[in-house]
Amino acid sequence: MRIGYLQHASHVGPAAIADWAETRGFTLSGCHLYRGERPPEPGAADALVVLGGPMGVHDEAAHPWLLAEKALLRRWIDAGKPVLGTCLGAQLIAQVLGAEVGPNRQPEIGWWPIRLQPGTPLAALLPVELEAFHWHRDTFGLPPGALPLATSAACANQGFVWGGRVLGLQPHLEMDMPTARAIIAHGGHTASVAPYVQSAAEILARPQRFTALRRRIYTVLDWWAAGT
Repeated sequence: MRIGYLQHASHVGPAAIADWAETRGFTLSGCHLYRGERPPEPGAADALVVLGGPMGVHDEAAHPWLLAEKALLRRWIDAGKPVLGTCLGAQLIAQVLGAEVGPNRQPEIGWWPIRLQPGTPLAALLPVELEAFHWHRDTFGLPPGALPLATSAACANQGFVWGGRVLGLQPHLEMDMPTARAIIAHGGHTASVAPYVQSAAEILARPQRFTALRRRIYTVLDWWAAGT
């Protein structure tokens, strides 16, 4: 299986997604959009992953490649290929599918539980409630025809599946310790004082959280890849 991924910033890479692809014997090829690299068209890979990043979906003036990326995502979706987005990636997909994207009522940064909606595909594979890693200030509405997957105390929409092959995840289930350290170094999040913002020390205090999260994203990715 050939999987392409779109990266929006040097410090927000595929993390555990890369490890999963290697263990499954899949080919994973990245496109660094912020460097001006050419992204893969639907015929060049079997599936596409859209990673997170510090910008927002409306920041085309500062990041003009966002416009081309959205058009590309539309082509992938129209081609019926599996597409998975995490955090910013999920917000971009949601917008392309017709949903509103804008500021959440408060930032959500660190380790906070999400609760899966009963009767959804992931609810049959994961615990009803699980601890997830978050780093976002924006949120998405549900695209028309999408099935909501999860919610949290800070953010109503934590995921959706659309058309059976398009998956959006607001939390970073792919997060590992090196990537978390890199995001903290770039993030300046300690300037935010809010109920759902943890300090860098709190985020990194328990490495076993990343181990548990790896099991969760492997389960999600196996389910997603099975649709190819």
